[in-house]
Amino acid sequence: FKAFYDKLRNFNLLVGNNKFNPIFNYAGIEYQFGVGGLHTKDKPLLINEDDEYFIADVDADSYYPFLIINHGFSPKHLGGLFIPIYRLITETRLTAKKVGKAKLDEEDKDKLEKLVANKIKNAKLANILKIVINSSFGQFNDVYSFLYDPKALYQTTVNGQLGLLYVVEKIILIGGEILSVNTDGIVARIKRIHLEQYKQTSIDAFNDFKATCEFTFYKRYAR
Repeated sequence: FKAFYDKLRNFNLLVGNNKFNPIFNYAGIEYQFGVGGLHTKDKPLLINEDDEYFIADVDADSYYPFLIINHGFSPKHLGGLFIPIYRLITETRLTAKKVGKAKLDEEDKDKLEKLVANKIKNAKLANILKIVINSSFGQFNDVYSFLYDPKALYQTTVNGQLGLLYVVEKIILIGGEILSVNTDGIVARIKRIHLEQYKQTSIDAFNDFKATCEFTFYKRYAR
């Protein structure tokens, strides 16, 4: 990992040149870098959980948006104007998402109907704001947008990919087998006896660069 990082530091990334696709090989897996995000070169696979192993997907919460917010990767010409607005939109979206996914246990029919309506409203708001957040970031690379700043784009995506590789390394070091990596998530196969260690390792690793994460567990994984 260190050797690849050193190699990457000496790479000259030119504005308008999207030929940024270095490949990193580790433990039999090929990791493909790109302007947009990190991906593994996956082969067809079908695998099930069993008594010894579980399959987990750890995903960063609003990964690129929070890298932008927490590290100040914003259009230089906008000074300090961009981050506060972008933070407000992102945090509003996460709150709406949480309400939209909340379980409803209310037995009173009238209250339940109101809660369901509020749940649907917030789920729709979360989806709308997701488009706003992602399109705003995408405009860092749009020469016709007032948000255009390719340096801010590359600061976000390149550092984001390195951060994801950092988490990958931490998972491997506790005995995890990486199955796939895609932009902001890592699917791995880990021994059940290492469940809590895996979760805490992932949380701590993301936290090292001011990111948070959530987990999804699969009974079967196919690609």
